[in-house]
Amino acid sequence: MFEECNLKRTYTTIEEDITQELNIPLLSNSIKYDRVVGFFSSSWMKEVAPGLALFAKNGGKARIATSVVLSENDWNAIQKGDMDKYISSVIDKQIFETIEELKQNIENETLATLSWMIKEGILEFRFGVPIGRLDDGYLHTKLAIYYDETGKGVAVFGSQNDSHQSTINDETQSVFTNWSFGQDYFQDYVKMFDNKWNGLSDTLKTYSISEATKDKIIEISKQYECPYKQTNNQINKVNDTKKKKLRPYQELAIKKWIENDYNGLFEMATGSGKTFTSISAAKQLYDKNKKICLVVLAPLKHLVTQWADELENFEFNPILCFDDSEKWQRQAYSELQKYKVGLKNKICFVATHKTAMLPPFQEFINSINKDWMLIADEVHGLGSQNQCSALFPTARYKIGLSATPHRWYDEVGTKRLIDYFNKTVFEFDLERAIKGDEKGENKVLTPYEYEPILIEFSEDELSDFESLTHKIGLIALKKNKTQDDLDKLEKLCRDRARIIGKAENKLPTLIELVRKHKIEIETLGEKYIHNLFYCAPGEHKTVLEELSKLGLKVHEFVSGVKQRKEILDAFAKGEIDGLVAIKCLDEGVDVPATKRAYILASSTNPKEFIQRRGRVLRLSPETGKYKAYIYDFMLGPWTVGLYNENTAKCLLKRELPRFSEFNSLNNLKYEMQNKIRCVCEYFGTIEEMDMKPWDVYAKIMNEDYTNFM
Repeated sequence: MFEECNLKRTYTTIEEDITQELNIPLLSNSIKYDRVVGFFSSSWMKEVAPGLALFAKNGGKARIATSVVLSENDWNAIQKGDMDKYISSVIDKQIFETIEELKQNIENETLATLSWMIKEGILEFRFGVPIGRLDDGYLHTKLAIYYDETGKGVAVFGSQNDSHQSTINDETQSVFTNWSFGQDYFQDYVKMFDNKWNGLSDTLKTYSISEATKDKIIEISKQYECPYKQTNNQINKVNDTKKKKLRPYQELAIKKWIENDYNGLFEMATGSGKTFTSISAAKQLYDKNKKICLVVLAPLKHLVTQWADELENFEFNPILCFDDSEKWQRQAYSELQKYKVGLKNKICFVATHKTAMLPPFQEFINSINKDWMLIADEVHGLGSQNQCSALFPTARYKIGLSATPHRWYDEVGTKRLIDYFNKTVFEFDLERAIKGDEKGENKVLTPYEYEPILIEFSEDELSDFESLTHKIGLIALKKNKTQDDLDKLEKLCRDRARIIGKAENKLPTLIELVRKHKIEIETLGEKYIHNLFYCAPGEHKTVLEELSKLGLKVHEFVSGVKQRKEILDAFAKGEIDGLVAIKCLDEGVDVPATKRAYILASSTNPKEFIQRRGRVLRLSPETGKYKAYIYDFMLGPWTVGLYNENTAKCLLKRELPRFSEFNSLNNLKYEMQNKIRCVCEYFGTIEEMDMKPWDVYAKIMNEDYTNFM
């Protein structure tokens, strides 16, 4: 990574080969590259080809803003006609002149690299044209910003263009990082790039390549093999550059797992690297035994895909197992047979929790029958009576992963998990993940601001809620409840929770809040993007419609939605302003750019809302995110006098554990406590204001808990 590049503060072509000592090492270790440059030449791509190949293999994304070279005739034509249309034609002309130059000089590999990188979305160009008082000049800034996969950023500012000529000129570059020297300047350069890329200045207008031109470039790519689809040896070398170092706490987790006979639960905060830690543990087991059969279970299909990507970085080459498809079965049994006869010493299978419970997968697991390893992601789900068949007794080595492995109101299921994995061997809680260790190191999550948005019932909703609460109370008071009583109680609690989740005052309050936030953010010259909206079942279409009326590009992310990876990629890039979800985003989705979460509906189960908080706490320095924001729509008796005491306490005791959990690490903790303190004091629930869900759970296990369901 960047810290291994031995960066200096300044470079000059008189004393160093900047291409070899700075540009290529940074590109080789980058996953994102932003560049503003006066003049861009294809010859530069040839100079840095080794770094570009690794950058592309890393899955990198590059954005290059450069000049449009306009002649005097061009300017005269612009004055007489449509500026946007004319400049677009000039851009097309310049691009194809570059391509023709490459063809004439038989630079096939460079042309192949250029066309393939544009085709695969790795490389995006924008062209800047000065306007207003600068309309006789060129975009002439030279700035490059590199980001590696750990979030480290390097800004390089100086005199060098992207051309071969610049490598033999007398050029100087200054280096700034976001972790050591030049931290104060780094964010200024990030903002500078964003302003130029998005054309936010009054003196610079930016243009993209037309779709027609892009299509022609894609046609060119068909003439060549992709130059960065590499041989196995090259891939191994690329993977070596991608492998992150284990953090000290991750090394400790693996050590504790080994000491517990290669079994245990990792109880780690969302975003603290559970996936990387567990695969690293599997790699260490493989290094020890010189062979491994690894099975990974994840709750949802798109998480299976995410796991597969990570496993490939460790050369596990997983087979993905969905449902009862014959295709994966043929592949899986073939791989297993090769493993058994010694033709392979490393095989891997990744399946959903649902697939793992089906007979075809169960039969396949039974055929392994010897010393295999299981990694179970979001393992709390497998503790239930319905899903515990995926806790295969034949697994010799086991890791269970969850931020919250204890099951809500299910002591039997919790014990089932603890017994199967033979205890929690390592804990890394949210406070430690945000604040770091005693030395302030190992901060892996961003701090956040949490605000409860106070919502009240309509008259009809309040009447229905009180009626249901009365009926629930009558059944709860029975000493000897029948199964019929328990079934009725469960239904009544669901109906009451539905009233809270769909309270009609939530949506207009959300729209006003979003409108306010959008105006505030856009006034600062930023984009209102990277937003998550969680709503009650059946409500997402209405929420989508109302948000769209504000001019937002929003997309649903619910059960049954196809192309999930494409949707998440578009969301990460800011092409989609927000995602509207019910529960599909609760577990495991990794979009570090996510900045704001609006929670319109939530159950009392801490697994759900703790996971939702985790979705917005990942660090994302490359997008300028160093803080997250959570807006929690909280039903309560906020107007004293409208609610009877029983209803008020019922609402507060239901909502306050979530408030306490979110507010415990809130940057605005005391301000938010004061926001609801008077009401809590009035109804005698001030103690619950600071009681987290599991504190409440412990207190009321032997009491009537129906108000918390």
